[in-house]
Amino acid sequence: ILAAGIVNKKRPVRLLSLVRDSPDQITEFANAAGVPLKQCELQDWTGWIETLQLRTSVTLQASFSESFNYVGAESMLCGRPVVGSPAIRYLPSRWQAQPDSPNEIAERVLYLLDHYDAASRQAARVATRLAKSQNKAFVKTVRSLME
Repeated sequence: ILAAGIVNKKRPVRLLSLVRDSPDQITEFANAAGVPLKQCELQDWTGWIETLQLRTSVTLQASFSESFNYVGAESMLCGRPVVGSPAIRYLPSRWQAQPDSPNEIAERVLYLLDHYDAASRQAARVATRLAKSQNKAFVKTVRSLME
């Protein structure tokens, strides 16, 4: 949220937040950071993909740890670049930022917005390769379990 506030000083942005817990606290924090926020209700998968495609430009996933990060992968499959932490190993290094550095996250967001068309194409390419690799590993695992 702080990173979005920094970006908003240079380029008007709006946050779309999808949280289950403490939405009022998120709203207060966004207000304090000076960035408009829209809360998004939890939805089925089709609604989620539509939200990514129609209401999202860049996804922020700069967390300290991740087991895989489907939010980032789904965003990228929709052609939406992702700013995440180095814990999301499939992200291009230029899209990774330290999760405790709002300035670094904001810099990455601004970079992606400035190079949006190329970043969008790269997001789709990286996610497609990732999906193929994951699907192949899944099939291999299932086959080994069935033997």
